Amino acid sequence: MKIQKIGFALGSQKKTIKSLVNHNYKRIIKATGISKIFHVSDKEDIISLATKASKKVLSKEKKIDAIILITQTPKYNIPPNSFLIQKNLNIQKNCLVFDINQGCSGYIYGLKLADSLLGSKEIKKVLLITTDNYSRYCKKLNVKLLFSDCATATILVKSKNNPKFKFLSDGCNYNNLCQQNDNYVNDINNNSLFMDGNKLFNFSLNIVPKLIDELIKKNKLKNKKILLCGFGVGLSAASCYYEFK
Repeated sequence: MKIQKIGFALGSQKKTIKSLVNHNYKRIIKATGISKIFHVSDKEDIISLATKASKKVLSKEKKIDAIILITQTPKYNIPPNSFLIQKNLNIQKNCLVFDINQGCSGYIYGLKLADSLLGSKEIKKVLLITTDNYSRYCKKLNVKLLFSDCATATILVKSKNNPKFKFLSDGCNYNNLCQQNDNYVNDINNNSLFMDGNKLFNFSLNIVPKLIDELIKKNKLKNKKILLCGFGVGLSAASCYYEFK
């Protein structure tokens, strides 16, 4: 599998951290590295952002064999949001199209799925999209300083490369990073996102490095030999991969 192109799109409403907090904004910027975030306007959503990002990487013929959409903030539960993106991009109908619910580890989950698909004879090019608009989905978002509304689009094609992956999943920790109420007891406008920052930090500090070490050891790698490495982390899932040139 080979990454051919990557594009992105940001929400049009740029907000500085200074404008969002009354005091200590310099301390927040120093601690997080985040000085500004981007939110969607009333006319934007994950579908419009995904469409915009995808147009940046698609060639004129738009020959795509599969579309994978990764999002935790879908505009629709029915139909899958990827079908609307397919329509907006005017991609041919003989195409595999589906949504995946994933967050921090979503991009690597998508890469793994794309790599599996590209191993078949039928699939030669995959459009992998990641997109979320937490500002619209969780109106009372209490960690709004950490998240922007955006989308990425990646074109993946067959190659002789053989990327390696390592995954860890633990549903026992789901309630340390989750929406405050389930979809059956509260509407979306009155929902919020809960995050236990200390436990997330400890997970990132103690679990993720071990996962990367296991990946390196399993494949008998030396750090200097790794060309491309990525990782994703959440309190219920972590993943990492590497890819040689």
